[in-house]
Amino acid sequence: MEPTLYSNNVLVTDRMSPRLGKIDRGDVIIAKNPNIPNQLVCKRIIGLPGDIILAQDTGAVTNNAIEAVADEYLSDEPINGKLPNDKSKDDQSIKYKKVVIPRGYIWIEGDNSVNSSDSRHYGPIPLGLLQSKVLCRIYPFKQIGLIS
Repeated sequence: MEPTLYSNNVLVTDRMSPRLGKIDRGDVIIAKNPNIPNQLVCKRIIGLPGDIILAQDTGAVTNNAIEAVADEYLSDEPINGKLPNDKSKDDQSIKYKKVVIPRGYIWIEGDNSVNSSDSRHYGPIPLGLLQSKVLCRIYPFKQIGLIS
């Protein structure tokens, strides 16, 4: 989830919101990895049940309401020497796949889309894999604050 969150961050999470259906686009969540069930992932919700996603390998989505959410959080600053979200490719060379998110599923992506394994790789994930919603960061102390 770099540059929003880093591996040394300590977070406060809410385990009830996902169980009560109180999640929305843009929320940062903790979920079980659908490919490795004993591993947790931290990602941002990009799509909800019923949304139509046009997904590409290098950038997440181009779906009206979702594009605004995705663009707000995606970074253009280098991370570990890589430029995330590089959209300099010729648009004709970008291949999209259309995905309709079924009931009971969500679409999640990391903020560093170039270096993230997420729904673009494993598809929509069942809501049952959600563990918690991230509320705030409490460490490092200089970065204490709400996560949006």
